[in-house]
Amino acid sequence: EKFKQISRWGDINRAFEGIEEAKRVGFKSIKLNAVIQRGINDGEVEDLLQFAASNGLILRLIELMPIGPACDQKNLYIPLSEIKQRLQKKYSLFVSGVCVGSGPAVYYKIAELKTLIGFISPVSQPFCKDCNRIRISSDGRFQDCLAYDGTFSFRELLRDPAFTDEMIARETVSLLQGKRESHNNFTQTISEKTPCMYGIGG
Repeated sequence: EKFKQISRWGDINRAFEGIEEAKRVGFKSIKLNAVIQRGINDGEVEDLLQFAASNGLILRLIELMPIGPACDQKNLYIPLSEIKQRLQKKYSLFVSGVCVGSGPAVYYKIAELKTLIGFISPVSQPFCKDCNRIRISSDGRFQDCLAYDGTFSFRELLRDPAFTDEMIARETVSLLQGKRESHNNFTQTISEKTPCMYGIGG
């Protein structure tokens, strides 16, 4: 019921099936992401951690970002430092030099569970200077930052026969070189804001 409440339409059994299939085909370092919300699932972090450890997964906790509907849910935001302090009362957490993928998570080893836990804190501890992410939305918009709605459209370039592959490649490189340096503490105007996280795949 809670999974459906958070995702609005999700079926948790499909998530379990996806995890099992990923394990079956041999994926390594499978990450289980959880956006932590005060009063919703912040009391289940320990359960999520136990589940991840017992299934060979890596739990990654993510701060709720004020994007889309979450702009009106600021009361649900909880800094991950609060969760970390709580976990440290029960477990021994050691900073890990391990980097799982190329994402922004800071990983800790949990000695008692022989597993890793990752913290992604874009609100309380911005990592913009190390961000290497870009996204192209389903309708072709280029987004260099989750906090900003993309305005440049690759779809228009791709559909215009006047643009060669070389011209599109040059435009892509130019966009990459102009990547924003900061999410500006999520203070974009309404017209600049990303309208919904699920529309760009997170």
